[in-house]
Amino acid sequence: MEQFEMTVSSLRHLGAGVAYAIESAELHQLHRFCSLYFAADLIPQDRQRFRPHITIENKVSPEASRHLLTILNNTFAPFIVQAIGLDLWEYLGGPWQHRFGHNFKVCHDKLDMS
Repeated sequence: MEQFEMTVSSLRHLGAGVAYAIESAELHQLHRFCSLYFAADLIPQDRQRFRPHITIENKVSPEASRHLLTILNNTFAPFIVQAIGLDLWEYLGGPWQHRFGHNFKVCHDKLDMS
């Protein structure tokens, strides 16, 4: 798989945190593929509707997360980020353990080499 762009489109309130909402057709396609591949191992939480995001803040009070959301909303503008790879982590009831990493290849045809 090649690297691809994703749009950070908005801010999302998570209740006890704040995240950047992500829009990307390629990311949704990758998610569908992984969901099919790992179908037998998915828990109910994994089967929920896919709402990709990048967590900015997590596990804080609702008041603290609303405060950060207000601050960030004052200056937020959508921007583009590059998806450069995939990492698989296993949740161990508290800590997480990294299990696998894969870098996407760079498509030089899409890069401005000037």
